[in-house]
This record gives sequence, C-alpha cells and structure tokens, in this order.
Amino acid sequence: LSYGLSKVDAETILSNIAVSQYFESSLCDQKLAKKLANFLLIEVRSYFHKMNLHIQDLPIPGKTLYSIVKMQEDGYSHQQCVDIFVYICQNGTSLESTCEILHIAKPTTDDKLILGYVQAVLDNNPKSIEDYRNGKDRVIGYLVGQVMKLGQGKLNPSMVSKIMMEEINKR
Repeated sequence: LSYGLSKVDAETILSNIAVSQYFESSLCDQKLAKKLANFLLIEVRSYFHKMNLHIQDLPIPGKTLYSIVKMQEDGYSHQQCVDIFVYICQNGTSLESTCEILHIAKPTTDDKLILGYVQAVLDNNPKSIEDYRNGKDRVIGYLVGQVMKLGQGKLNPSMVSKIMMEEINKR
C-alpha cells in the first residue's frame, strides 16, 4: 500500500485491517488514491465518530465511496460530496437517487456566467479588493462565498476562485 499516500495516511489506514480492506475495496483508480484516502480519513472517520460506528457498520460499498470521490474530482464541490455520503449512510439510497433527492447537480464551469457573477460581486465590494491588496487574503473566501451565493451554489468553486483572482488583478 503506497499509492502516493503520505507515511502518516498509509500508517493510519494500515493500522486497522477493516479500514485497510475497505480502502482497497474502494480503490478503482490509483490516480484517486490520495483523494480517496483523504475522504476516508477525514469525512468517513468524522461520520463514524459522530454516529458511534465502526468501519464494518458502514452501509456504503467501497465502489460507491469511490464514485463519490470521483464526483469531487469531476467538479462537484467537496460539501456536495459530503452531503451525498451522509445521506446515503443515513437512508440507504443509491448515488443517483440521492443526487436527485438532494437536488445536487454538477456545478457549472461556464466561465462567462461565472465572470458575470464575479464582476457583480467585485463591483459591490470595492473595500474588499482594497483589503486584499493590503494583505488580507481571507477576503477572497468571503468574495468567493458571495459569488457562490449569487450562483445558488451551482458554480464550480475552483473556477470561481481562479476567475476571482484574475479579475482582482485586472482592477
């Protein structure tokens, strides 16, 4: 077991045979090993602790967890993927029906649409641009959040961040 994982992640996974077996059963593509390990070690473990469960109690087959992580790789937000994971654990629904029930759709990557939202938010927040230029990097999170709110959560967050930085640098 290496798959490009950090020593700590690999040791954490290997320290529990059930976790190790679940990880192996989830790994459909080694290119996503690190993301799968992160989701398993952070989100799945958090859910276990919250619900007082063990890996053996996890009602999601490994292939479904892989599909959820793959969705994140394909542009769905991390939070959407966490919501899907939790909903499936609690309700035993399929991945497809969960996305329908939760109204989760792939975030748009339409750069013209995103640019319009970014420009509107920047036009309404000149002080935030000034704050950013004065070293307050955290303001980017606020601005991206405002764009995501305007786009009703249906925008690709990494594209929003990228376009946000490009537009700030032009002003």
